[in-house]
Amino acid sequence: MVKATHAERFRRRTGHTKFLIRTRRELLDLYTKAEDGAGPNFLIQEFIPGEDWMFNGYFDSDSRCKFGLTGKKVRRFPADGGVTSLGVCLRNDAVHHTTTEFMRAIGYRGILDIGFRYDRRDGQYKILDVNPRIGCTFRLFTAKDDMDVAKALYLDLTDRTPSSAAVSFIDTAEGRKWIVEDFDLLSALTSLSRGAITLTDWLKSLRGIRETACFAFHDPLPSLMMAAADCYELCRRRL
Repeated sequence: MVKATHAERFRRRTGHTKFLIRTRRELLDLYTKAEDGAGPNFLIQEFIPGEDWMFNGYFDSDSRCKFGLTGKKVRRFPADGGVTSLGVCLRNDAVHHTTTEFMRAIGYRGILDIGFRYDRRDGQYKILDVNPRIGCTFRLFTAKDDMDVAKALYLDLTDRTPSSAAVSFIDTAEGRKWIVEDFDLLSALTSLSRGAITLTDWLKSLRGIRETACFAFHDPLPSLMMAAADCYELCRRRL
């Protein structure tokens, strides 16, 4: 897996920030495009075959998890390895326990967005990235009372305890889906063209979506801005 260390420089030269490399020739061709005289701008990691899992939570001043939910990436953009374009809230006790114990051990405080990869080869969950901040997918991890990490932090810092129902995984959050509309459409089209999924698979995956990243009937402006940005990017790439 080749990843950019300077996203914009790498994207200008190669078109993306991550590449899954399968052969020596692919690596050499990518290096030829990505080489930058100003300094190295990418790193190489072992690719872990498996599933992507996430944890979003809030830890108080004593590193206690006051809110924490787990979820799984259904699709990513780009399809080979990118941000979540379609995610589902699913209970995963192993990820929840590992994360909360790890954060307690190091004395972490605040909002956490952490990603794991389940390694099919040895059955272990391995950390991919740790974001000590609110993540772009935070609204996927929403409890039945609409509690999320931002609200949990606010309530804790104003001496009000987040609802007890949100302290552990809420059964009613099971199956909740969140989508980034344009990213997921592009990711699905890529998977369809490769034969990785069928049209029926794609349509089934859209069931259970509770929230969209941009579209809302009461506030259409974000979705209009998304469409304008996508048109601009399409024209820029064609040019």
